[in-house]
Amino acid sequence: MTNRHDSGEFDNGQISQALLSRRRLLGLSGVGIAAIGLGVAGCGTGSGGGAAAQNVTASPSVSSAALLTAEEMEGPYYLDYELFRSDITEGKPGVPLTLRLNVVDVISGGLLKDAVVEIWQCDALGVYSGYTKAGAGGGVRPTGIPTGIPTGAFPSGGLSALGAHQQPTDKLTYLRGSQISDSRGSVDFQSIFPGWYASRAIHIHTKVHVDGRRTSTGYEGGHVCHTGQLYFAEDMVAKIKVLSPYVTNTVVRTTLDQDNIYRAAGGGTRAGLLQLAQRDDQHIDKGVIASLTLGVDPSRTNTGEDGSTMAQMRPPGVTPSAT
Repeated sequence: MTNRHDSGEFDNGQISQALLSRRRLLGLSGVGIAAIGLGVAGCGTGSGGGAAAQNVTASPSVSSAALLTAEEMEGPYYLDYELFRSDITEGKPGVPLTLRLNVVDVISGGLLKDAVVEIWQCDALGVYSGYTKAGAGGGVRPTGIPTGIPTGAFPSGGLSALGAHQQPTDKLTYLRGSQISDSRGSVDFQSIFPGWYASRAIHIHTKVHVDGRRTSTGYEGGHVCHTGQLYFAEDMVAKIKVLSPYVTNTVVRTTLDQDNIYRAAGGGTRAGLLQLAQRDDQHIDKGVIASLTLGVDPSRTNTGEDGSTMAQMRPPGVTPSAT
């Protein structure tokens, strides 16, 4: 590979120039897997579930496995790309965000290692990579199943099965990425605080893939056991929205209380409400740390196609496609 740094990360400036197959990238077997110290003591003020900054950590106790994280819809902007990397920003402007997720097996009560955790989100102005010509997120009605998109080893699933997946407009890949959980069930992403678009509260999408196997050419087999979304407490959003470039986003923002997906999932931690902490008490532009434990059932398949939220997102009068 010519676009790798010495650290093993891919060059984010080059990675948007081509779509990369999941099997090819995971063949590097080690990118984004190294164990990292995840304690954040002394990082400033916290929000979301009332967590203090010093308690935001990516090393949960096994007892936290009692909580099964709600399954939520995949949404129309998922793309089945293989981008195994910890830094997903690709130079996108915004308040730095460190996202720390743990995966816990709710059946065995153990930390789930070697799971692929995948995330994707919009930028500060509400635009997803792959859809930059479609405007801000929900501003364009989904037009059909994407064609010509490389399919990796993981099932794409989601709204594409309903004929409601937004047609991609470009080959950009910013703010998308995957990592493999370490022995503590943990992954750590570097991103930016997401912006917002019509009808949705600020969120990040996630999938957890399990039961595949690493080979010399990539990651084969397995299934998606969890499809969910991650949300941000309103007090933190209030601090972020007045900063550049967020302040230039003129779309009317939907709050958590107004978001049908979040409410249908029950709200709170189970729905994906993140624990948040500022890196600096006085300067939120220095960055935010977000963490959450995802409780999953590895034996289940949850691609985001059949959750209780699905009907709420379907346009009136539209039924699932037979194709």
